[in-house]
Amino acid sequence: MNILLLGTPNTGTTYLCDSIQKSNDNIKYYYEFFNPYTCIPEYSKLMYKLCENKLSIEHVYDNSWKLLDLNFTKDVACYFFTDFYIKKFQCFALVRNIENSFPPNHYDVYQYYHGEKLLMMFHYDKLSIHVKNMLSIVNDDNSPDYVQQAILYFYIHQQGLIESCKKYNIPILQYEKLMSNNKNKLNTELNKIIHLNKLINLNKLSDIIFRTKKFKKRDFNSLSFNPKQYLFDKGYSTEFSI
Repeated sequence: MNILLLGTPNTGTTYLCDSIQKSNDNIKYYYEFFNPYTCIPEYSKLMYKLCENKLSIEHVYDNSWKLLDLNFTKDVACYFFTDFYIKKFQCFALVRNIENSFPPNHYDVYQYYHGEKLLMMFHYDKLSIHVKNMLSIVNDDNSPDYVQQAILYFYIHQQGLIESCKKYNIPILQYEKLMSNNKNKLNTELNKIIHLNKLINLNKLSDIIFRTKKFKKRDFNSLSFNPKQYLFDKGYSTEFSI
């Protein structure tokens, strides 16, 4: 069984993957395998061409992952490959409320989301009409500054992720529920991926998360910018929720 976690940068995916890896010695995990910046060096050229839409995900998979003895990775950049991923991986996703994601701990995080925008534009043909409409609004407006644009790209990327998961019936974990002080709520949330119990020891995972979780409250209001309100004011009102 191969498993893959879908997400968005800076939303707790690294913590969750590390916790899952500790839950079972049979997990062979590689951090963001399809990311050219973090992949196994010998595959970096493949991954760069994948990001630039010069190679298909099918070709890259057959000439990299398929050759290796791995069974778990994550992708926080290219949710638009989900139609392929579901054929090769047991997929699940993690999302976090925007209010609990901004401001980030490091200013460099804003750069990640500008990178997400470039990836979405490279793979524009794979995006839903909803994501295209939101990108069009942002691309046609010069008023948002660098930080505001990054927040918008985070929101757009996560909306596309949620929409894609709903389309393919991929379970979505809510970060805030995993961080709950109520163990029963945590277990209920993890039961969404009960079908992965052959590889992920959910009881042990629950104990690990409950023992090590750290939930940092953020002052989102200090940014004085809400992407949902911004898009609503521009005439866009569709929102996908889990």
